[in-house]
Amino acid sequence: MAKNKNLHGNFKISKDCVSLSINSKIYPLQVVHAAAYMMIDRAYVTIDGNPEEELIIELRPKEKQDLRKMGYEFSNELLNYAVYYNQSKMNKGIREAIIQRAFLTNMSPPAQVKDTCNKPEKSKGGQVKDPLGISKPWKPRKSKVKR
Repeated sequence: MAKNKNLHGNFKISKDCVSLSINSKIYPLQVVHAAAYMMIDRAYVTIDGNPEEELIIELRPKEKQDLRKMGYEFSNELLNYAVYYNQSKMNKGIREAIIQRAFLTNMSPPAQVKDTCNKPEKSKGGQVKDPLGISKPWKPRKSKVKR
């Protein structure tokens, strides 16, 4: 039977996997899922336990890997997504206000929008105004180099 080593009370390393005990009151299930998702390219991830109390995460590497390092990387991902989750909750009102403002701005009736794209400005004589001289044909300069 493989001998387990405890690291910081919530890590257990066995021969081929690392298990983590996660307090669900600190890390919500959404955060645990996001952190687990970030590990699936390198490890098989199993989530078990009661989401109201404690979750047990088991990481089995797909290739030879330092199990202790993998446990710490998972812990870092938990913290990363916990911060993102908390910031998202705090900014929810601001995000909703910005989206609401964008929708209300874009809902103005088309009759109020002035279409200037297809109607060029004309001078008093009926000629199209060209203050930048764009409509004048371009002619290359003659070279002054003697041969």
